[in-house]
Amino acid sequence: MNQGHAVAVHRIEFGVDWPPGHVACYLVDAAEPVLVDAGTPQGLAGGEETATFRAGLAEAGYEPEDIEHLVVTHPHVDHVGQVPTVLEAGDPTVYAPAGVRERFARDADALADRVRANASAYGLTGETLDREVAAAVESLERDRDLLPPDRVDVWLEPGRVELGPLDATAVHTPGHQADHLAYLLDDDVLLSGDTAMAPFRPVLLHDGMDDGHTEAFPGAFAALDRLAEHDPERVYPGHGEVHDRLDEVVERDRGKLTSRLDRVESLVADGNDTLHAVAAALTPSVETRRMFSETMSALAHLEREGRIERETVEGCTGSDDPLRRGLFRPRRGRRRTEVHPRGVRAVCRTADRRVRPARGRARPLEIRARRALQGARGDRVPDRPRGLPEGDDRAVRRVAPARGRVARDAGGGERRDDPAGAGRGRGRPGVAELGVHVGVVSDIDTAEAHDLLDRFGIEGHVDAVTTSEAVGHTKPDARMYEDALAKWGGDAADGVMVGDRYDHDVAGAVDAGLDAIAYGPDAYGPKATHEIADMREVPGVVRGE
Repeated sequence: MNQGHAVAVHRIEFGVDWPPGHVACYLVDAAEPVLVDAGTPQGLAGGEETATFRAGLAEAGYEPEDIEHLVVTHPHVDHVGQVPTVLEAGDPTVYAPAGVRERFARDADALADRVRANASAYGLTGETLDREVAAAVESLERDRDLLPPDRVDVWLEPGRVELGPLDATAVHTPGHQADHLAYLLDDDVLLSGDTAMAPFRPVLLHDGMDDGHTEAFPGAFAALDRLAEHDPERVYPGHGEVHDRLDEVVERDRGKLTSRLDRVESLVADGNDTLHAVAAALTPSVETRRMFSETMSALAHLEREGRIERETVEGCTGSDDPLRRGLFRPRRGRRRTEVHPRGVRAVCRTADRRVRPARGRARPLEIRARRALQGARGDRVPDRPRGLPEGDDRAVRRVAPARGRVARDAGGGERRDDPAGAGRGRGRPGVAELGVHVGVVSDIDTAEAHDLLDRFGIEGHVDAVTTSEAVGHTKPDARMYEDALAKWGGDAADGVMVGDRYDHDVAGAVDAGLDAIAYGPDAYGPKATHEIADMREVPGVVRGE
């Protein structure tokens, strides 16, 4: 029976120790209550998980024993944690993706063997390798204890499905997890699990370092294509706020996946020639091992596309890097696979696996970063917005300079290669000379934000970074600006936001109490307190000129 618009969807939120600090499951208040996902297990973060679950159900007027249908998007610990609570309290019909049945039937020793073989082929050895193997086995055993396969009543395949009283479409959305299903109800409500999340792109875990790691990126791109075929009115994700921007999020994630592949290729070209080296350079602010699975999948995908290559050779060249010297020890006469420039073969006596770019490949992210840096330095001046003639001095009102530290070089002089000082060399000081606090507020993953700032050479000139991943919400939500203001310690009335999108940057900032400098025609609008056509005008606006 299709309930369509007749149902209400209640969100139950649990705290977690990783961004964005929460995970959500949903109670669909249909003729027979349907719970989609089940939050975190008792003791995962804080020890109040079961009480949180019961309180969330009670707010909707239910107890665990009232749940008649329990639907799982994917079997990760933060989505099946309270399944035992529901099963102990009642006898619900349980639904899970069909692929989980085969995955949970996997022999733990067989999984350990495959993970060890795959991870060691990418250069992991010693304690690092042992830890990843143990983590894979622990994850398998923990997740199938929380979601016992023999308690699953309906194994769901993609397509039209019945979830008790609800007619739905199960959309296969792998990438984050290989078997992941999102559920579209009556074409207007999407229960998306760990896909289509507004604050950030989900990391590609797929099946970890098991044999399916080679399919993570193709699977993720295919998932986005499938999601793009639908137009729900509301999206209910496992992390981040409920939103109505599926098309925007899908396009953003598609771009981020492409950028991630470009970045990995660029790092390989820079000489990061092992899985560990690439993962460490990819997101320096994140624990390296958390990026092993996605990095391994990216390398496999780049190899498949011919952007990097592998050949079987007799060893490799040596390295003075202490980490590599500790990880990779010589094995006389051992042959191993090497990824290196097309047509180049190297011979030595070590047995590590190293990666190299295919010869002649461009490094697009580095090129884009270099061009952006040139623009920030003033080497290229953006075109004036259409409709704004030369010499048109738009009225601006005074903004009190924000209080904060002064960003200067060691000698106190000008740094002409400093993008934070855009406008220098033309008789105008840059932002860094004004004694202001400079913060970044962006709908981006935290690690990616720091990576971009570092590559552009400006992280040292930024006092604080606020990301949608860390806050759990996206602009124009006031909580983004509140977080940025808290990191500064100043008042909204003394701050100013610079942005190039009206709804997200300008209107959101003004609604939060800040002034807003609108950069470019896409940002112009009635709430803008200042409109500029060139970023080098920002220091003058801040000074009140």
